Amino acid sequence: MKLGIVIPLKSKRVSKDWPGVTRCLKGTLKSLLRQSEDGWCSVVVGHEQPDLPWSEWTRKIVWIESSFDLPPLKRGGSYSNYADFDRILDKQRKISLGMRHLQQQEVTDWFVLDADDYFHRNFVKTYRELPQQAGWLVNRGYIWYADIKRWSHTDRLLNLCGSTAIISASLFDLPRSDDDNELRKIPWCRLSHSDMEAFLRPHLSGASPFFPLSAVAYTLSHGDNCSDEFRDTPLKQFKLWVKKRLTTRKLDREFTDKFGVR
Repeated sequence: MKLGIVIPLKSKRVSKDWPGVTRCLKGTLKSLLRQSEDGWCSVVVGHEQPDLPWSEWTRKIVWIESSFDLPPLKRGGSYSNYADFDRILDKQRKISLGMRHLQQQEVTDWFVLDADDYFHRNFVKTYRELPQQAGWLVNRGYIWYADIKRWSHTDRLLNLCGSTAIISASLFDLPRSDDDNELRKIPWCRLSHSDMEAFLRPHLSGASPFFPLSAVAYTLSHGDNCSDEFRDTPLKQFKLWVKKRLTTRKLDREFTDKFGVR
């Protein structure tokens, strides 16, 4: 069993805080590199290469540059506004490119990891100890508020976060070309994360799809989240401010040991 992990990275032109994006990606990659067991490979796909020690990581993590330009802006729009260009298409193209890059690595299962989320150090170990099946869904995990360094546990991560699905390579064919029409072969390019359970169930012969470890920390409030655009009123922002402080725990050794966050 070998897990292929694809990390699509937004462009610097799209980012509101490129140094922050780089810091988040560095934390994500460190959570991969501190895995307690081998059996994985990873690729980061983006437009501009962040200033990180790639040469030290080439055995396990590779960088490739996106062969596509960003989707065009709406007339009068701005890349700083996510609604003004097709960021989903941009992400899907990067996922496809990354999977095709790793297909020679004998990958048996795929995972798409957002460039600001973190793996539990025993993620790969747990994956390799499980029976092979059509896929697994990480529904138990954590929310990490990067700005105030606090966290909370959740049992509904699948509804919140895109970094939640392991899918067997046997369930789909990779695109044969760069044609956008080919993208829909990839489950992540035609289904939302909340639709993955319905996709997997028919292939599981009654087995549970749920991963038995709280395995992913979903990062919010780092200054460049897409979800920030939906908190566009003072009331919504106040509710989040309260929630972040009343329903969370401060960063502690337990969380650091699991995810390497400091």
